[in-house]
Amino acid sequence: MSRSPSILLLALAVVAAPLLFPDNAHAYVDPGIVGVLFQYAYVAVFGLLTLLFVRPVRMVKNAFKRLKMRLGGREERG
Repeated sequence: MSRSPSILLLALAVVAAPLLFPDNAHAYVDPGIVGVLFQYAYVAVFGLLTLLFVRPVRMVKNAFKRLKMRLGGREERG
């Protein structure tokens, strides 16, 4: 049982070592990626807003339709 924390600390050190001693990264990040991320963000926001708006409106419309059908049925019988 006493070896388990030492193994955990060793694993943490192995993972953290590259973060503590960074080397030059020879990588290229496309400048256009910001536009793509922005598009994903606003599509997600407007999709959520549409879902939150359309669903309650549809529920209200259906409730009024049901109410109209119930009231219409009672008037014809009476």
